[in-house]
Amino acid sequence: MKKNKIYIFIAVLFAAFFSACSEDDLSSESVITEAQRVENDFDRWIVKNYVTPYNIDFKYRMEDIESDRNYNLIPADYTKSVQLAKLVEFLCLQVYDEVTGGKQFIRDYFPKMIHLVGSPAYENNGTMVLGTAEGGLKITLYNVNNVDVLN
Repeated sequence: MKKNKIYIFIAVLFAAFFSACSEDDLSSESVITEAQRVENDFDRWIVKNYVTPYNIDFKYRMEDIESDRNYNLIPADYTKSVQLAKLVEFLCLQVYDEVTGGKQFIRDYFPKMIHLVGSPAYENNGTMVLGTAEGGLKITLYNVNNVDVLN
């Protein structure tokens, strides 16, 4: 009985060994696909008012690679993002243009990305983070969904 078990085990091992070495037919198509986004009017407005004149990428869609994974965050609301983009342009970028006399100062010294997040980032001690600036490269504005542009 013991010899039969050993022979069966060797036969199964032998079959597995030779079946594992068979050729696989690989597909030329990748299984990794990027989500295709439809460009809307706001995307075109961002290109016209942020990317082209100032070389600033304005991200209002949630991208997990851009957000801080230490916090539980939600995406920014579309209408609030539109309002805040116009507010930042009016209160920040156009002010620097007026003071410096041109767009070159912003192109040279302003962070190259503004990222919007809908919720605040809560710390362990109960405080919340409303914005961060990372090394002069990116500004992240939190709590966008609760911004009241009229107040």
